[in-house]
Amino acid sequence: MKKIIIIGLFGLLSYAHAQEEEVDVRSVGLLPQQRQGIVVQPGEQNPYGFPTQKKKESTSVKREYSQEDQIRDILQSLEVTGVIGDGRIVLLDDLVLEVGEFVDDVLPGQNERLLVKEITKDEVLIEWVEEFKRKKPRQMKISIDMKTRVEAMLKGQSKKPQKRMGYARLPEDEEEEEQ
Repeated sequence: MKKIIIIGLFGLLSYAHAQEEEVDVRSVGLLPQQRQGIVVQPGEQNPYGFPTQKKKESTSVKREYSQEDQIRDILQSLEVTGVIGDGRIVLLDDLVLEVGEFVDDVLPGQNERLLVKEITKDEVLIEWVEEFKRKKPRQMKISIDMKTRVEAMLKGQSKKPQKRMGYARLPEDEEEEEQ
């Protein structure tokens, strides 16, 4: 049994030695002794480096979603939840808006500053504070609507409400609106 293993190993070694002799040195390519350095002048591309990427000119007509757009979207999605002091202070969700005061930041890392310019019984006027004056300043109006609304009606109510614009309104509310 040992003889068979020894004969097998000897056969493998002789086969491996025969394979090594068949390798031609010229097929390897450049050997380290044959390589030479190349002087690359400033501004030339390195032949051994990565190819340079051509910068694409962007001719996109897409408008970027700016910080102003994000602020407008957030503030317009909030509802007026209360009016304090005969309309001097307005609660916009959990933000307190007072004339002459800055609006709290609604975005993390917000660069834009907003000032509450005016509060009337119907709307809040917010203006962007900028370093330079524009002909027409950037403004935003938020309407104030403190009318009673019922979103869910219970079964068995004596008065039938009319459903308008997603809200159910009782008939006496309709009479108050007309006056």
